[in-house]
Amino acid sequence: KDGESGPRRLYSLNRKCFQRSEVDVFIIAVPSCLGQLKEITIWHNNAGSFPGWFLMKVQVCDMQTQKKTDFLCNQWLDVAEDDGNIIRTLQPSTLEEVTEFKYLFFVTLRRNLYEGHIWLSLFMKPAQSSFTTCQRLATCMSLLMTTMLANIMFYKTDSSPSTTITIGPLVFSINEIKISFTSALIVIPCNLLIVFLFKNSATKDQDNSTKYQLDEKKNDVKNSVEEDEEKLKAKHYNSRLKYIRSLFFYGKDDDIKAKNKLLPHWFIYIAYLIAFVTSIVSAIFVIMYGFTYGKIKS
Repeated sequence: KDGESGPRRLYSLNRKCFQRSEVDVFIIAVPSCLGQLKEITIWHNNAGSFPGWFLMKVQVCDMQTQKKTDFLCNQWLDVAEDDGNIIRTLQPSTLEEVTEFKYLFFVTLRRNLYEGHIWLSLFMKPAQSSFTTCQRLATCMSLLMTTMLANIMFYKTDSSPSTTITIGPLVFSINEIKISFTSALIVIPCNLLIVFLFKNSATKDQDNSTKYQLDEKKNDVKNSVEEDEEKLKAKHYNSRLKYIRSLFFYGKDDDIKAKNKLLPHWFIYIAYLIAFVTSIVSAIFVIMYGFTYGKIKS
């Protein structure tokens, strides 16, 4: 009534919602189109042992028109944080808000840490990422064991004097720099291959028909995005908006690109095999090197 959707409870029967570092998606049905969204109000009942909740943003997508509206929050809904409110009324974000340096810096840092940092992502993996925690754990194990092998292989192999460089409390030699580069050349290629296979392998439920549907949907989304951009009068605003959408948001193009994997699903098993073999072989050689060094040095 009066263009309002009415209160809606957001919950899931299959899993806990509103957990740390997660993105929750809900489908809400309304009897008629709400039109241009003016504001949304979101709150919780402050129940539970730790009811506080930090809300970064809300994105509403019209499933018929694929039009998205972002509502930035970046505030706590907690009686013990900020102003103590557990209810927020949000207005649609403007271009100036989404291009503000503070917001862009936070979004970029969060995305790079949660998705790009292989160790932190074990505990803070984005919910929409197809690179699963198990796959990340296998990659971390391979990375750890190959790094240990590279370090023990070149441990004091060159006893000749070398130029020493001192930068504040840091002291290192030219030989150590050479060994570092050599170790990186040994460790990085194998683990990059594992990550590439995991990230670019299709999920089990993807097939050719789904791929064709996504291709058609991608073209429709591109057309709608182009129509939206034509409405912007300022030319430099167009470039800024396109830049923000491509780098800092998980837009529809990004979602479809993520679903259109380069490799079939069975490449995931090859990645697991490479990670397992690499870890086992590296561990065996580390143990063998340890025997040669003796108990004390090992």
